[in-house]
Amino acid sequence: MKPDNLIDQKPSVKNSGLVFLTGGSALNQLASCFAKHGFSATHLVTVFDDGGSTGLLREYLAEVFKDECIAVGDIRNRLMALSCVSSEEAACRYNLFAYRFAANKPNNLLWEKLSRVVKGKDGVIKHCNTKVIQSISSPLSILVELLGPSFNLRGASLGNLILYGRYLLDGGWTKTLDWAHEFVSACGQVLPITFESRHLAAILQNGDFIVGQEEITSEKNPLSSPINRVYLCHSYGASAIEATAKLLNQSRQELFDARVIVYSWGSFYTSIISNLLVDGLSEILLTSKVPKVLLLNPAVDAETHGFSPIKFVREINNYTERVGQNKYNPAITHIVVFKEPKDYSGTPLLYQPKDKDFLESEGIEVIEIESGTIPDAETVKSVGNILLNLAGSHSCL
Repeated sequence: MKPDNLIDQKPSVKNSGLVFLTGGSALNQLASCFAKHGFSATHLVTVFDDGGSTGLLREYLAEVFKDECIAVGDIRNRLMALSCVSSEEAACRYNLFAYRFAANKPNNLLWEKLSRVVKGKDGVIKHCNTKVIQSISSPLSILVELLGPSFNLRGASLGNLILYGRYLLDGGWTKTLDWAHEFVSACGQVLPITFESRHLAAILQNGDFIVGQEEITSEKNPLSSPINRVYLCHSYGASAIEATAKLLNQSRQELFDARVIVYSWGSFYTSIISNLLVDGLSEILLTSKVPKVLLLNPAVDAETHGFSPIKFVREINNYTERVGQNKYNPAITHIVVFKEPKDYSGTPLLYQPKDKDFLESEGIEVIEIESGTIPDAETVKSVGNILLNLAGSHSCL
């Protein structure tokens, strides 16, 4: 497989000063654009996912990893978006992280394939050099022994398996993530918001109680009512009790050093608000004097049906627990919105011109960009240049 982000030469790196509060794949196009142009940004990623193969891995490994059994899928996904693939060797490493086991094949055949990967004999790895094969084989061997052949590999990400195996080999996430950045030649930094294993829970306005990010975001079983509140907990079940999580020290330092902090595109509660549930983050946001920018989603997502742009802003303010402008700085200073072009006939966008007065009444500078529901490459580049300008950069994409 030839990676989409294969480039002729790895660019020289420039510090953008941007720190993104982010979750899944919605920001990947912008993240990749920064990386391809040599701008290093920091991505603070939620680690509470419990769906699909990630959920199965967390369940199987909980006793071994204890309180550090975090979800790594979004970390891996963002690392790949930041990857600068400038050689065939780099492409091989990228493909290892990108490979996903078939969802419709017998599990025993998938285990046979994984065994060949461990031995360096499968097609997905055999063209890599000896050093790469060795760096993959040892951690996967440890993980394979723990999981056993009964574990369901259907749809599992090889990159996720590699990261969990490296954790077991390295003895901690810091060393593993340092290795992963180098392995995929990442231009930028991806950090978990916390190393502590937690799950998301939601209380709906009709009183229903939901535990698990997969349940909150489910398209098959959409929410029966709007979300009233989300919080973190240790475990599943009706007895799930609210829990705290400590902000990772390295993530804290990145926020202190930021020239711009960005609430990125993505599922509002599970990708953005979930970051704000970690202890210490809100305090930093409210004491920081740098621009704090909300990239408003172009269209309504399943978690926020019926939300207006001002509702997004007020929800962020609610979760940062702002108690007064005389004591704190605002949680949001700017909002980047997509405005429907003239003669636009697509799905109505979330932002409408009438919203501007309400947003400005909250002291927020509104930056409008004409674009359809799904921004194209040039629109994404425009957003990137807006952020670089707010960060005081003299360069552009």
